[in-house]
Amino acid sequence: HTNEELRQVAQIHMTQLDLGFLSTLGEKTLILMYQTISKWENSCLVTAHRDGKVVGFVSGTLNINSLYKQFILRDFFGWIGALAPKLSPKNIWRIIEVVLYPSKQDSGPGIPKAELLTLAVTDNAKGTG
Repeated sequence: HTNEELRQVAQIHMTQLDLGFLSTLGEKTLILMYQTISKWENSCLVTAHRDGKVVGFVSGTLNINSLYKQFILRDFFGWIGALAPKLSPKNIWRIIEVVLYPSKQDSGPGIPKAELLTLAVTDNAKGTG
């Protein structure tokens, strides 16, 4: 995905999933997140376009724990720069909760750790097929 597509995905995330914690971390953080999801071979970001603009997206991964490692491995300093202005005791705790969430899930032996991460469309694309 291009930088502009990732920016549009981040904007859609912030407007359509605005009640979630990730939206509060800002555009730069979301762009980094979706960039990693898009580039790592065990995750995917699929975008829908209309008139040259992203109007919706879905993202998923085969293993959320490994995806978190990819975030750090691919752009550690980018994450520090994006998150530093947003860090507060409350946000640090919420980040820890997000990172620890997968370890609380007992999917049992032989069951994949695949997860649908996000799904959103713009208001003007809803109900249009």
